[in-house]
Amino acid sequence: MKYFSLILLMITNYFIQAQSSNNLFALAGRDGKKAFINPDGEIQFYLEYDIREWFSEGKLAISKGAKLENYKLKGGKWGYMNHQGEVIIPLQYEDVKQFSEGLAPVKNQGKYGYIDEYNEVKISFQFDEAEPFFNGRASVRIGDNWRMIDVSGKFIGQANSKKPFNQFGLSVVFRQTGVEQVVNDDHPYTRSVGKYGMIDIDGNIILDTIYDFIGEFEDGFAHFGMYGEYDKTKTGIINQYGEIILEPDYDYVGPFSEGLAVVGKEFPTSSYSNIGYTVEEVQELKKEIKKLYANTYHEELLSGHPIYHEYQKIEHYIRSTQVKYGYINKKGKLVIEFQFDRAEPFSQGLAAVGKHHKPAFYFPGYTEAQFDSLKQKIIEDYMKEKENNWEYPPSLDNPLYQEYYLVQSRQPAATTVYGYINTRGKQAIDFRFTDASKFNGNLAKVGIGYGSRSKAYYSYIDLELLENEDKFKEEEHWEYHDYKENVIDRNGDLQLKESVTSIEMHQDNVFISPQYDSNSISYRVLFSNYKAFIFQKKPEKIVEFEGISLGYLGDGLYLGMEGDTTPDLYDYSFFNSSGELLAEFKNGIMGHIRRIAPNRFLLEMPYWKDNYRSPSQYGIMDDSGNWVLEPVYDFISDFRPVK
Repeated sequence: MKYFSLILLMITNYFIQAQSSNNLFALAGRDGKKAFINPDGEIQFYLEYDIREWFSEGKLAISKGAKLENYKLKGGKWGYMNHQGEVIIPLQYEDVKQFSEGLAPVKNQGKYGYIDEYNEVKISFQFDEAEPFFNGRASVRIGDNWRMIDVSGKFIGQANSKKPFNQFGLSVVFRQTGVEQVVNDDHPYTRSVGKYGMIDIDGNIILDTIYDFIGEFEDGFAHFGMYGEYDKTKTGIINQYGEIILEPDYDYVGPFSEGLAVVGKEFPTSSYSNIGYTVEEVQELKKEIKKLYANTYHEELLSGHPIYHEYQKIEHYIRSTQVKYGYINKKGKLVIEFQFDRAEPFSQGLAAVGKHHKPAFYFPGYTEAQFDSLKQKIIEDYMKEKENNWEYPPSLDNPLYQEYYLVQSRQPAATTVYGYINTRGKQAIDFRFTDASKFNGNLAKVGIGYGSRSKAYYSYIDLELLENEDKFKEEEHWEYHDYKENVIDRNGDLQLKESVTSIEMHQDNVFISPQYDSNSISYRVLFSNYKAFIFQKKPEKIVEFEGISLGYLGDGLYLGMEGDTTPDLYDYSFFNSSGELLAEFKNGIMGHIRRIAPNRFLLEMPYWKDNYRSPSQYGIMDDSGNWVLEPVYDFISDFRPVK
């Protein structure tokens, strides 16, 4: 059953803000010809040139004679055209880049300079490389050194760097510490290894060259730090002004959202002694695990052996509870203390956070203390057996061990319980969910209950307890609810009367819930108007769809997939929020579909002949199921605004 195949089949873009159709262009190709079209399918103008990037400040870089090298057009002659298709700067340059702040870097006779929109040279051709302007500054290279200039072409600052300066006037520097051999596709080569740092345009050292990585700036902040043992990374944050707002002492640093970022830190206060062990005793356990693994032929039982189980518990404790999460502000100040075991970014003033929770111990005839006593007895027996140097530890056949294995395998695993906090760190929604997502449109998807418990398989165990399965089911604690999903509002109130198996939550408050039975999958689509849904506590419309998969395309339109497990025979249904069928595609004649503009959907139509698939053809459909462009095009790009 490939009911998740639509995830690969459908690529749903982020929602595009509604814009005038005159301001949205897509590039389409047919029979070797290219043209820009608008969302109504009207040709704006034909394109007889190669292009490298999209419109910038209403101008498009165009070329004749360029060749594709390493996925980039190089060579030929370059110029610019406007959004009416008129060539406004002749194709006379060896290379050009985007216009920015009224200037564009262009290359002439091997050197870069800058021109304006009238093709007047504003900064002479003197650079070996040049980047577009940002906030009145641009990074340029002369020889091997990069500098920054202002709009008059005057150098800013005194520093040279081997790397370009970014838009904030900072440059990454590299200190080589050695070389390493690399084998790539059977072609060995050597590369430099070393440490990274950062300088500003005056050569001031912002970061010493002691770091293993420095990330790209995003929203004025960049992560940097060092790699440690066991793939642990210590991370900090630097801002666009070159100020370290967070030292690289943190085990996790997330992106900023609503002015706050999740940070995680490992605390030495959580030690082995908290669970009654010294470091030396833990190391001894590790050695015993290696010996046990080497000496036993019952590998399937190894995971249940008391020694192995004890070691796993210790390692899980150290990993899970030593790292706690909190939140910092953009000044690097910890504003919500380290107290959570999971933490998500803020959205609409709330963030999902989790705390570890261990369900109550249960097993007929056992308390947790009795179980620990049994475990200790097994460990003691094993240690005695080990002293006799037996090649195979008899404890694996010990009835006490088998009983221990049965008891511990029946225990619920520790889980994480989620709730929500506000930006002051105060609990806004109590901790009662087993999963939680960010708020979207004042609604959030949450998990209810735990995964179902299946009967364990014991190939080496023959106990009375195992045979008396009904006794387990009669126990009060044996009831273990299946995991379900629901939707909550900002008060934490459930919005669906019944929790369902799975929910897809979309931007405009549409939920798609697959319902499973023993023979098939059917999808129930919950359509909701935002205000009506919130205040009436119920969806406005429910449409039943029976099929393999269902996806939401946006703009109140859906695509359902039916058929067997052969993709070539899938049938697709294109319908609206009222369940009205808009279009059908039989026997796999449709491939990918995605939203490319408001109320516009790009469809790929595979072409089959004599059981061979030819190159696909593309068309555009509107939200009524009508073709805006028939599927006869070789390609159609997404619609993008002309800036």
